[in-house]
Amino acid sequence: MSTLRASSQHPRDGGSGRRTPPWAVIAALTATLLPGCDSGGAGPVDPPPPPPVPTTVALTPESHIFAALGETHDLSAEVTDQYGAAMPSATVTWRSEDTDIATVESTGARTARVAAVATGETTVVATAGAATASAAVAVEQVPASVESVAGSALGDFPPSEAVEVVARVQDRNGHPVSGIEVVFAVDEGDGTVAPDSSTTDADGLATTTWTLGTASPQTLAATAGPVAARFTAEVSPVPTTVALTPDSHTFAALGETHDLSAEVTDQYGAAMPSATVTWRSEDTDIATVESTGARTARVAAVATGETTVVATAGAATASATVAVEQVPASVETEGDDLRDLPPATMVRVSAVVRDRNGHSVSGASVAFLVNEGGGSVDPESALTDAEGRAEANWTLGASGAQTLSATAGTVSARFSATLCVVPPVLDPGLELGKPRVLEHADLGCGVSVEAPEAGAYYRFTLVGTSVDHRSNATVELSVTGSGGSGGPPRVFATASETPLVAGPSTDLHPGRQERDRRVLSWIARPDGPSPLP
Repeated sequence: MSTLRASSQHPRDGGSGRRTPPWAVIAALTATLLPGCDSGGAGPVDPPPPPPVPTTVALTPESHIFAALGETHDLSAEVTDQYGAAMPSATVTWRSEDTDIATVESTGARTARVAAVATGETTVVATAGAATASAAVAVEQVPASVESVAGSALGDFPPSEAVEVVARVQDRNGHPVSGIEVVFAVDEGDGTVAPDSSTTDADGLATTTWTLGTASPQTLAATAGPVAARFTAEVSPVPTTVALTPDSHTFAALGETHDLSAEVTDQYGAAMPSATVTWRSEDTDIATVESTGARTARVAAVATGETTVVATAGAATASATVAVEQVPASVETEGDDLRDLPPATMVRVSAVVRDRNGHSVSGASVAFLVNEGGGSVDPESALTDAEGRAEANWTLGASGAQTLSATAGTVSARFSATLCVVPPVLDPGLELGKPRVLEHADLGCGVSVEAPEAGAYYRFTLVGTSVDHRSNATVELSVTGSGGSGGPPRVFATASETPLVAGPSTDLHPGRQERDRRVLSWIARPDGPSPLP
């Protein structure tokens, strides 16, 4: 009887060194133990077991997530047959269900390398015979860097300049990351950003607008996931404030000038000596201004009133208040010759007020005051007109020196008048229609006659002869006066083209223009009562 010794080692097939499969061992045992059994024996013979085939495939790892495009990762497959035995010689094939997302290539009998192509998800399938297995693959780009498309330093800009900022987000292999939210935030400076977040496009770019503040430093952070970048910008010095010296001025006379200077500083508080300042007057009818240098100007007074002078440097402005208030510097007298006037004569006097540059001052208050002589003045104060003139009626007193002052502010002028001597009544009584010769009557202050009838108005005609001392010529004079009274019969008549209502007396004389002529004789003829015209 044959004896079978089982070896703990797997039988070998010849000298090839191959492991003998289990089904071959079973067949050998059957032939040894049952040598007499053949097709003619008493019992049936079982068929040999099927050869081993790949039944399961196990992948390691079963899933993988890529963080960047271009990354690779290795997979390995373990193949077993239907008996649970490993099949190291089994050949495995590989494929990706979406090669736009990830590709796979074999690197050995049971190994492969997967490469990330684009963001998304796909499946890698391994096949051995009829057995398959799959691994889930996801490509989820993780931001690894944020950078400015044009660099992080944006250069010099004016304050409040709107600057477009473009940030590029990349994974760790330098590929752009799309669909990622980038958050923008101002770190330094008083600027603003809008929008404050933006999603990257297909090129990994996110865009926003950064409105700079007024002074450096200006920084902006762009953050995408765990990484961030910082943008910087410099704000150029610009005129921010203007200070004027002086900031107000009052002119005392037309035609006066005054200089202004401007101090310009930037947003950092530093002086800008090279800044150019422009000037303007808001009312050139009152004051004008012209530049006399980069930061200086001269203002000239034109007319009384108030205005503002504005200095501008860039967007910065300052103003100075300018007032033109003419101060009276002199008072001049105007009027007729006030010599040899009868007592109680009313004369019109004019005072002209001027500033220190000789320009007439309008709207100035002039006070009139009788200083000597006991007369009166009306009005006692008046305002100067556009030509600087104020007028009043001065009624002279009865005797003595006659003076009147006109005062405007701190300056004044004085009017003086002299009185002539009123002659006595030259004829105790005139008869109507009968002329009388008044010998050697000096009519510098008129002539007194007695009215023929009390309470009536009379027209008198005086005809006289005088010698002009300048030419020694004899001049015939003829003047007509009127007089009359409801009181005493005595009339003191004054020559006039218009009949005068007599008071206590009315003066008849040929006019002051003849005062330097000595009248040799007069003929006075009362013409009878005459009504007022």
